[in-house]
Amino acid sequence: MKKNILAVLIASSISLYGCGDETELTGNPTIDPIIEKSLKAETKINFDLITDSSNPVIVIPTFLAMDATDGTLSVEGSNGSDKYSTNLADPKTAMGKTDGWSTTQPFVINFTGNDLDAASADNGFYLIESKNPTDATDSAQPTSLSAADGDFMVTVSGSTLTVVLLKPLKPASNYMFAITDDLKDVKGNSVGMTGSYAILKATTTPPSPALIPAQTIVHATEKELDIAGVNADGIIFSSWFTTASVGDVLSATKAVIAQTIATVKAGGTPEIIWKGESNPNDLDLSKLYSIDLPVTGVDLADAIDADLMLTNVVKSKSDPDGSLAKAALKKVYEDTTSATGVTIKVYKGTVNLPYFLSDDPTNEAWKKTPWESAIPSLAKIANVMKSGTDANKAALAQSLAGVDIAKLLTGDPAEMIHLIGLEGKLADGSQLDTERLITKYSPLPKIKSIKPVPVLVFMPDTASAPAPGAVIYQHGITSVKETSYMFAANHMGLAVGSSQTPKAIIAIDHPLHGERALTDGTVTTSATPDVYMNLNYLNVGRDNIRQSIIDDLGLRTSLTVMKGSPHPILKTIDISKISFFGHSMGAITGIGTYGLGNKSLGLTDPAKEAQANALFNFSSGAFANPGGGIPSLLLESKAFGPTIKHSLLLGSGDATYESVCGSALIGSNCFTTFFNSLDAATQAEIDGVFSTFAYAAQTVMDTVDPYNLASGVKGPVYVMQAFEDQVVPNQTTTYSVIGGTQPLVKQLGLSKITEDQTAEINGVAEFNDQSKAQHSSAIAPQYKDGENNVIDPVLAAGTTKAAQTQIATFTAAEGQAVGVGDRTLIQ
Repeated sequence: MKKNILAVLIASSISLYGCGDETELTGNPTIDPIIEKSLKAETKINFDLITDSSNPVIVIPTFLAMDATDGTLSVEGSNGSDKYSTNLADPKTAMGKTDGWSTTQPFVINFTGNDLDAASADNGFYLIESKNPTDATDSAQPTSLSAADGDFMVTVSGSTLTVVLLKPLKPASNYMFAITDDLKDVKGNSVGMTGSYAILKATTTPPSPALIPAQTIVHATEKELDIAGVNADGIIFSSWFTTASVGDVLSATKAVIAQTIATVKAGGTPEIIWKGESNPNDLDLSKLYSIDLPVTGVDLADAIDADLMLTNVVKSKSDPDGSLAKAALKKVYEDTTSATGVTIKVYKGTVNLPYFLSDDPTNEAWKKTPWESAIPSLAKIANVMKSGTDANKAALAQSLAGVDIAKLLTGDPAEMIHLIGLEGKLADGSQLDTERLITKYSPLPKIKSIKPVPVLVFMPDTASAPAPGAVIYQHGITSVKETSYMFAANHMGLAVGSSQTPKAIIAIDHPLHGERALTDGTVTTSATPDVYMNLNYLNVGRDNIRQSIIDDLGLRTSLTVMKGSPHPILKTIDISKISFFGHSMGAITGIGTYGLGNKSLGLTDPAKEAQANALFNFSSGAFANPGGGIPSLLLESKAFGPTIKHSLLLGSGDATYESVCGSALIGSNCFTTFFNSLDAATQAEIDGVFSTFAYAAQTVMDTVDPYNLASGVKGPVYVMQAFEDQVVPNQTTTYSVIGGTQPLVKQLGLSKITEDQTAEINGVAEFNDQSKAQHSSAIAPQYKDGENNVIDPVLAAGTTKAAQTQIATFTAAEGQAVGVGDRTLIQ
């Protein structure tokens, strides 16, 4: 944290404004001959700080576009400037609220003059992981990344050089890159630098004092690159940048949950932790992480008949009241009981969880309001303490009484706990941090409400499972928790069939799904997927995912809290055997939940660490049809892509599209027809709009994207993939190479599962084309494919049985074994 804050402080000294003409160096009578030669090149990098100082042309990612006040990107303007924007409906503004550059997005570097020579591209680009050039105490040695090692690939199109990252960069880390004169144009001549870079590269004093800090950083950058083996004389452009944090907010929230539970256990109340601004509505927090559940359950067959939410799941045109589908589910249960002796009771109750999102339907506040920080930004505090007036320093210190600011700015977690709920005031009485962005500098969210979240529990009988473990199940987007009825009996029967103890199955809805609709009825359905996706307000869409991750972690925590209760069912659950099973979006968010749950808090006291582990740990994680690279995944999804593209084009203000599809009843169909009617050039132009959006969206989503979180996942992992999945692509290609299931599988480090295994599982079962596996085959048989073609019902049932066999045996064995079922269905 200290190094990150230092990086912010150096930016406060940098101001870009005109100091001459871009074609020359002014105020400098002597020019290095190497620089002089480079300035004469026909083809130069498009980097200009001089011609129009109010609109400089920069190359991103770069330290030059970092907000000095709060450590976020300044692509939408810096705090206090006329250009600063808080309009989160603008993807560029949304991107500007992140705390660093994307770990996954390409570098797109433009040149002026001639087109580039593709054959020289690999030789002309360098990327290193580096130290922080603004921190004299940072002694890290540079580490080179390369195309040869599969870290990235370099491509050329006309006068644009694109560097595509094939592996994610490390989060919250320092990197430097360089373009050298080994890059040629199509005439075979070396590319050159502009006057702006020449000023920063030169050893003489810049014509403007405002450029001295930037020049210092460029000199340090070229020195690091030279140490890494790049000839500094040949560098025609270089930059240093820091990457955004990944998972820091989730980790901080988890740590404070643990502190809250420990405080209560010691005889205190949650309000001791969640005080002041962190609990702005002065909520009663006494029931946090408790579960309200009846002491007697209903037999599964009767629950199937009575559940109206299930009716909505299974009904169809040919079965309008769902009675036929329910009869089939009861037959499965009857057969399971007959074969294994397992009987199942269903319990419906609520689990009391903190809600960090807005649930206010007024003026669509729920749609427009992201998580807000419960603490003032450490970056803003650091900025005042370094550069503020003496009056502001004194006022801020007084308003943060009880906080050791010096220790706080080193990243001391204990001091951050003391900061929770405090405002932070300046000398004029104004609040230091009114925006309360969620970043690594202010990672803890405010509790907006306490939600009694409906929970559904399937319990095996005590004869079959006297002390069962449990599976926390999370459904997919537009779905509901009641899909658990579709597989509950099968999972328990398959566990018994593999000589394992069946587990309870416990499910809640994602936020804004099912029984978690807003008071005005707003809810995510197949007709309204954007309620949860919320690509119109990217920061809120990101935080919907965060809320899902934290909700499931909260449910896991509640099971441990309730273990000590007198409840006859909850007290029997073996909390050392809690598995996770997610499908589709539930698998996407579930990787975050599972990884976070098994991540150490790093407590030095072994007893306290063990207590924390008991609150959060999972024994295994099963994920059916997940994917990373969420924006590109959604854009290239055959199921959701056209709907999303329709929404984006309408939002772009394209008058032609508005006139054709603005009033369309089914926007996805209208988009597809419209797009297919265009010539290739126009299609490419529209795809460019989507690519620009995807860049901003992925930058915002990086911090919660499973592609980034995957490398930190610990514990057994099972992944199911359906061949050419119509909802979550196996592999995206158009807008990104990191989207879909396969890149995620690679990040998780999984091997293929092709046969039964009896050792710890970290594998993927790739269902083949012959299986006709569909996106939801793991939940229930799918009798039509994504193009509405009929699938042989025997094959559909067999594929679902194989998928459920794998998931059920994997979870029942705590991830230490898996049975594959029909192995002809996997590749």
